[in-house]
Amino acid sequence: MTINSTVVEKNVAGGGKNWDALDVEGANRHDIRQAGHLNPFAIGGDFDTQTITFPYTPTSPDIGKVNVQLNVRDAVKTKTVSDKFDVRRPDSRQTRHRVVAPPLGVRETMRAKIRGTELYFDVHGMGLVAEGDRMVERPVLFLLHGGPGGDHSGFKPSLSALSEVAQLVFVDHRGSGRSRSDDRTTHTLDNNIQDVAALADYLGVERYALLGSSYGGMVAQGVAIRYPRRVSNLVLCATAPSFRFITDAHRWIEERGTTKQKRVCHWLWEGNFQSNEQLYEYYEVMGPLYSRSFDRETFEESWSRGTRTFEQINLGFDGFLREFDFTDELHKIACPTLVLAGAHDWICQPHHSELIAERVPRAQLKIFTDSAHAIASDEPEAFLDVTRRFLTCPPR
Repeated sequence: MTINSTVVEKNVAGGGKNWDALDVEGANRHDIRQAGHLNPFAIGGDFDTQTITFPYTPTSPDIGKVNVQLNVRDAVKTKTVSDKFDVRRPDSRQTRHRVVAPPLGVRETMRAKIRGTELYFDVHGMGLVAEGDRMVERPVLFLLHGGPGGDHSGFKPSLSALSEVAQLVFVDHRGSGRSRSDDRTTHTLDNNIQDVAALADYLGVERYALLGSSYGGMVAQGVAIRYPRRVSNLVLCATAPSFRFITDAHRWIEERGTTKQKRVCHWLWEGNFQSNEQLYEYYEVMGPLYSRSFDRETFEESWSRGTRTFEQINLGFDGFLREFDFTDELHKIACPTLVLAGAHDWICQPHHSELIAERVPRAQLKIFTDSAHAIASDEPEAFLDVTRRFLTCPPR
């Protein structure tokens, strides 16, 4: 079987070149994006057609180096295999899309070199969709994970459904997940905030929405405060506006925690994890407090999918998380804001979300009565419903 794929070349900020792919015959687009990370964007222009047979070594300088073979195999893992596909090359009148997709290639290309580091990101969903006789633009939504020291995999697959209303950009903070681990002294909340804006610049996105969960919500607050004109909508999930959440969580554990929970939390309070094995033990013991629907098998699967970094969580809890405070700056957040809290959250207790909602001028608060910290796991349908509605019809 031949897989017919339209591959188009676009200019990237800074003079580089990126590639998109669409229309893979015999495979569902959702499957393609999941497996091969090919982003189906609608790009106009006049095209020449040529056939590429594997193994492919580009010879034309205006095509560039593209690892076609690996992508096609990835794209059709669950479908079929192929030994060729058609590549269409645009002329100089190509249309520029507002989001520059990562280069067509293996995962190593899903990285942005910005501000002295290298961030991993993954794009899911279309930026332009066909509705009748017109193309409708969807918002770009950056998803910022928790930790510090977690990664974006915790958002998958549960939040992937938001691609129905937005183009999703999953991000691993510097030094976390699949992003480059470099000078740890640069792994700070302030740099994480600036990195989001720099990544948006790299992708050519002027205005964007943010969804930040837990520590990611702290980063998102900082972005919305520092760059108010660039953030169109803000979703803050199970987070806090200041270092005071640590004191409150410590008190909660001392009053209600088990002996085991107090022991592993000591590593957290001191920022003194010695290995990822200790970090695993922490989350295993604390799992039922993070999620009311905690299931050991699901936890094991999630842990295996993710890339955790114990050094990152140490840096946060032994350093910058003890000092940050956005409380008196929350009024600077200008965009519509959805604040989500779990009624049973022990680490970012709901009164912190209530404070955010009180101080942010255009905020609305939703407390999930049957959720702890992991709202998207405890009440997934309700979480997705309220978030979808907010992104499509935000308050004025």
